[in-house]
Amino acid sequence: MPLADIIGEFADLQQGEHFDAFKINFSAYNDIETVFKELESIATTPVADQLQYFVDNKIPDRLLEWLTELFRMIQVGDLKKIALALYRVLAKLAMYIQCIQKPDDLDKANVDMRDVFGLIQSQMDILAKLAKQSPTVYQIGVNALIAAFREEIGRINKLKRPLYFEMIMKYVETLS
Repeated sequence: MPLADIIGEFADLQQGEHFDAFKINFSAYNDIETVFKELESIATTPVADQLQYFVDNKIPDRLLEWLTELFRMIQVGDLKKIALALYRVLAKLAMYIQCIQKPDDLDKANVDMRDVFGLIQSQMDILAKLAKQSPTVYQIGVNALIAAFREEIGRINKLKRPLYFEMIMKYVETLS
């Protein structure tokens, strides 16, 4: 998925129901919004420049913080729908960062995303349980995550990136 599409999905969240309440209650939102504004300016630059941006701005570490705080909102509170939607966008950003590091697999990439994907896996385990307990609350967001992960599986060369392929495949299996 092109970076511009991920940026567009982020922008679309601002049109969503309860967005203003979400923005107030999610303390990392302003930081994420700043990064996405910066991403707009690098979306058409060479991959090497994008990767340097992700390193210089410690995006993997920030993703860990954002996903952790966001997942708390997914578990508790009234803003689960928009929280799940932003979670999906951030997961897509993480997959984009990994994907542009061709042909390197998780264990050889310059921008190390292993901790981010490990966190996502632990959160998918919990989300799968939550979705079974309260399907009406979580199903739309879970289905959208499954679709995003399946889309990524279609882009991964399993032979060149077996660790990454297996990680994303495990997300789908966990949530399905």
